[in-house]
Amino acid sequence: MLKQHFDDFNPYQTFPVDSVLKVIGDVKIVLNGCVTESCMEDHVLDRLSFALGGGSFSDCSCLGEAIILNQIGYTSHVSSPPHLLTIKGEKDLRSPFLMGIEKGGSPSALLHIDVQTGIGLEQLFERIGQRFPAYAFVGCFLFDTLSCTYLKKAPIFQESINENVGKYWATAEKHSPCYAYVFGVVVTEKGRHSFSNELLQKAFYVNPLEKNKGQILSHTHAALIEIPPVFLDLKQDLRFYEALDPSFVTGVRHVLTDSIAKEGLVALFELRKE
Repeated sequence: MLKQHFDDFNPYQTFPVDSVLKVIGDVKIVLNGCVTESCMEDHVLDRLSFALGGGSFSDCSCLGEAIILNQIGYTSHVSSPPHLLTIKGEKDLRSPFLMGIEKGGSPSALLHIDVQTGIGLEQLFERIGQRFPAYAFVGCFLFDTLSCTYLKKAPIFQESINENVGKYWATAEKHSPCYAYVFGVVVTEKGRHSFSNELLQKAFYVNPLEKNKGQILSHTHAALIEIPPVFLDLKQDLRFYEALDPSFVTGVRHVLTDSIAKEGLVALFELRKE
């Protein structure tokens, strides 16, 4: 359990495995607003157990925030402004950019986070990174405040989405309190040495609404849920991360690191280069 000051950083289960960071496409295609049908990779759910990025179950004009949990894809995009449409499916997800864990990957550690006074995600990422310099994580969280955003316009008009923030990015939402399934990837300064600059540039960027712009690289998406998970009950199942209930998901968001977490049950995947 992680306590307030992290005096006891002890995963309750560890495994002698690591995982490959799989990157499909390139986040710069999205950031530059250059997504076309030819950029959209097909059948991505056949290749990834967990992932985040951009995705659509139709054409690229419906591209939105995406998360993959146990080979089930979820996307949210603006269908008729300002309304978000959330879709989930087990096939046919298409994407110009995803990163995650390949099908069949197993975690290196299971961790129960319990910081009822709250901890910022950036601080949490740094603390976990002291033991795991590069890692992906998947699980369920209770946020005191979930700070997040989403693409409100498809990046298909040949213009930088980060240079046109008001046109493409929704104003940061603050959900408080909030339950969510999460998937993220974190690479510390030490962890960067395990990956080529080319791979890192395909996978990470600084969102223009992000307040923390330090040395740590992170990218996190959340699937919002309405039903609170029972953390301690789930903890008894060593494969709890494969039992996240798809019927609970109500939306997908890009998570900002000024979010404050209170509790979480997390599977950590220690990463190595492909």
